[in-house]
Amino acid sequence: MKDPEKLYCQNCKKMVEYRTVKKTFTFQIRGEKVEVISDQPVCSECGEEIDSEHFRKKAEKEAKRKYSSEKGLVLPEKIREVRKKYGMSQDLLARVLGIGKATIARYELGEIPSRIFSDLVKEIEDPKSFSKILERAKDRISKEEYRKLRKKISELEALRSELEEELQKRAGKKLNFEKVYGAFCWALKKKGGEANVEDMIYIAEKVNEVFEILPEFPKGIFLLFEILESEKIISIER
Repeated sequence: MKDPEKLYCQNCKKMVEYRTVKKTFTFQIRGEKVEVISDQPVCSECGEEIDSEHFRKKAEKEAKRKYSSEKGLVLPEKIREVRKKYGMSQDLLARVLGIGKATIARYELGEIPSRIFSDLVKEIEDPKSFSKILERAKDRISKEEYRKLRKKISELEALRSELEEELQKRAGKKLNFEKVYGAFCWALKKKGGEANVEDMIYIAEKVNEVFEILPEFPKGIFLLFEILESEKIISIER
């Protein structure tokens, strides 16, 4: 959402240039008060605050995102990420899950998703869970769509098995990968869900201290990152 070059100043009664300052906005979302610090436009000529629908919507979107994050609901980028993981359009994902395409579109644009939908998206991140849901959706999609999704699930499961086998070989013992992934997700969540490379290496080092999975640490850490990224547990910007 690009900010406009000029805004209408109610005090000056004309279009003016403006600057922005940080201001606390309060919204009522599903019966709860949510506060966010967002941009407030101020007229460059008279110095008064400008009442702008654009910036109100921007602050409201940030409030909805904050609410969703605090309630453990999926964020727009997570929905898109899962779709792309399996090569699905909004329409195909909607048919697989048995909901409306417009609902998917609204959620990806920032509307607060339902708890049921959020749980479904989290569930289908795992190829095995998605496989079961896909079976129940066979009548809602074409044979070709079903075939392509089945192929993608197989590819993802094969990749995970290959990477886990290599990591287990390096560790020299049997590993409980669900616990490893769970520990990594917990540590990442404690960092606010986002981390730079240095933070991720630190988190992985702590996980490694508990599970002793990387005897070649830190060399082997990038193999762990590869598994976590293939599972969409983390997303690495390159």
